[in-house]
Order: sequence, then C-alpha cells, then structure tokens
Amino acid sequence: MENNNVYITCQKSEFVLLGNNPDEFPKLPTINENSMYEISQDLIKSMIRSTIFAIAQEETRPILTGVLFEVKDGKLSFVALDGYRLALKRYDIHSDNEISAVIPGKTLNEISKILETTDEKAKITFTPNHILFNLGNTKVISRLLDGEFINYRQIIPEEYKLKVKVNRNELLDSIERASLLAREGKTNLIKFDIKDSSMIITSNSQLGKVYEEVNIELEGENLKIAFNSKYFLDVLRIIDSEEIYLEFTTNVSPCVVKKCNSDDYVYLVLPVRLVEE
Repeated sequence: MENNNVYITCQKSEFVLLGNNPDEFPKLPTINENSMYEISQDLIKSMIRSTIFAIAQEETRPILTGVLFEVKDGKLSFVALDGYRLALKRYDIHSDNEISAVIPGKTLNEISKILETTDEKAKITFTPNHILFNLGNTKVISRLLDGEFINYRQIIPEEYKLKVKVNRNELLDSIERASLLAREGKTNLIKFDIKDSSMIITSNSQLGKVYEEVNIELEGENLKIAFNSKYFLDVLRIIDSEEIYLEFTTNVSPCVVKKCNSDDYVYLVLPVRLVEE
C-alpha cells in the first residue's frame, strides 16, 4: 500500500483503490473485559427475536427504539415496547451483578445475524456508555441509548377478569385470514367476541366481511374487544407454545398473552377503542 492506495492484481487485471490515512480512523473505546456476562448465543438470539419486533420505529422517543437489557433478582430480561404493545422475555441467570441498559434495536438486529444457533457462549461487557459483544473471532461494540427506560413492571396488569385458553396455531390462522380484509388505513381492525366456548373473530371493510370461530376454554365473563391484527400476528408468529393464555379485564384495557407451559414470556397489547353502535 503506497500513499494509502490499495493495489489489487489478478492475471491481466489491475485495480487501484484510493484509501485514507488509517491514523484518521476513529479509535475504538477501551473496554475492560474483567466483568462480563456469559450467555449462550442461542439464548441471546431467541431473546432478541422474542422482543425486537415491539420496539418503536419512530425516533420521537429514542429510548423506545432500543431493547432493555436487565439483570435483576437472578433473572435476565429483554424488554421492548412502542406505546401500543410490550414484549418481555426472561431467563434465570446465575449472577449477583445487576445491570439495566438499553441497547439500540439496530445493533441487536445486526448481532442476531452474526449469532449462531449454538450453546457456545457470547461474552457481554458493559461500560456506562457502551456494550461489547465478544463472539470469539468477532467483537461488536455499540453505544447504549441515553435516558431512563419506562418502568415496564407498572404497565403489566397483575389481575384479570377473564382468561382464555386457545390453540396458538388455530388463532394465528384465523387472525391471518381475518386480517386480509382488515387492511384499510393503518388500523388493521379485527374484533373478538368472546363467549362460552368460542371466540368469534370478524373484520369488516369495503373489501368485504370475514367471520372466523375458534374453540376456547373460558374462565370469567363474556367480552367484545377489538385490536390491530398486526400486533397479534407479530407475537403469535414467534411465541413457542402450542397453547396460550389471553387475559382480559375490560374492552379498553390491555390484553396479556402468556404461554400455558411457562412464565418466561409476557406480551401485552392495547385494544382499539370502538365507537358504540
């Protein structure tokens, strides 16, 4: 390399690429890797996938464009929310250290592409302003987002008035079909009519009407409620449980989605307020 130029030759081909002075390249921050979290790459990949879709896409509240990485009371939690829904994935971790930091969504999207589906450990180190992912031959350093993340524990309801047990695939298929005729504007409106042993899902637009009926097990009162179908489809496509619980309080209160066989995942989605007919 001469005068910062790069010369590439191959048989009768020659390239000269103009380069820049390497001394002008920004220096990476120095991060002490003595204190770190060692977590399997497969687990991190799963936790990113379970939450990343719920981050805010608009920059009006920058802190919500990231995912909260929290270690507290022996649990590792990833939390994402955008003002309309919240996704929480947690895992038991053997660590006395506590941390609360918000990682940019763009960083986690790129990390997810690099991570392998393996039990090999990724080493994660924090400074007040940065996070370092050490994946063996690859190191990724990113700035953390500034600001205080919302107290998500206050958002998740602890009580409910009715609880629905439903097959995830049957619900997913029904909402996918109903959403085909619900794509007017940005609301993607679908309605649930929950009563006895069935949940009736309908959508109505200028394109036509859809009626779907799903078998359920119901504890509690009947309820009519409406949602943006996209927010339900996002979670039903990634939650790894054959059967799920839906917990409701009123038709203007959030719905909480949980697995039937585990408490490691919580999803909350706000309903769409309907004008009384």
